[in-house]
Amino acid sequence: MNNRPFAQMEALLLPQRELWDGAYGVAIANTVHAQRVDRPPLSSLDDILTWGERVHILTGAETAAIRSQSPANTDAIVASFNEIRSLAEAIVLAGRLRRQPRSHETEQLNHLFSRAMATVRVLPDSQGYRFVLNPERDALDRLAQLTILSLADLLTTGLFLRIRICQARDCDLAFVDRSRGHGRRWCDMETCGHEQKMRRLKARRRAYDRVFKQGLLSP
Repeated sequence: MNNRPFAQMEALLLPQRELWDGAYGVAIANTVHAQRVDRPPLSSLDDILTWGERVHILTGAETAAIRSQSPANTDAIVASFNEIRSLAEAIVLAGRLRRQPRSHETEQLNHLFSRAMATVRVLPDSQGYRFVLNPERDALDRLAQLTILSLADLLTTGLFLRIRICQARDCDLAFVDRSRGHGRRWCDMETCGHEQKMRRLKARRRAYDRVFKQGLLSP
């Protein structure tokens, strides 16, 4: 028996697993400090839409449509996403400290989770049946739902205990360490990992040059 409660919902919950290892919950927690220009602080509807498009949950057409409509309940939308983000930050912190989330945090997740699951349907397709989000819900609902379900997935799979912080000098992004030896150090090998390797290479070259010059100048 598969011991992952959401194993059959992978395609629904985490359709872009290669982004931040698919953990949208970790991705939204990464916006808390917003030290980098590519991490919107989620302090406005525009920030939320930018983030939703960045993690490939929302499409450009959807964000453009929402911006053109100028929803009247903008403050409530922003407050709702910041509630999710605060919970995500708490779960990320628990994972980093190798402890369970606090009881009130679990209760909050269950409250949000029950609302998110209320929008999931089981519908037939060519291969049998599959989970789908209620197509009648709007794009912002989908963004919130997938983020909440991702947080639940992190806890139920135990992956929250494999949350790490990037060790690059100028980066503090959290990520899920899915490496076999649990020794991943960078949020992204193409950016932070490559940059750190180049720094170490340059440092070794400078050290070699100093030793070489000292050898030439010594009596």
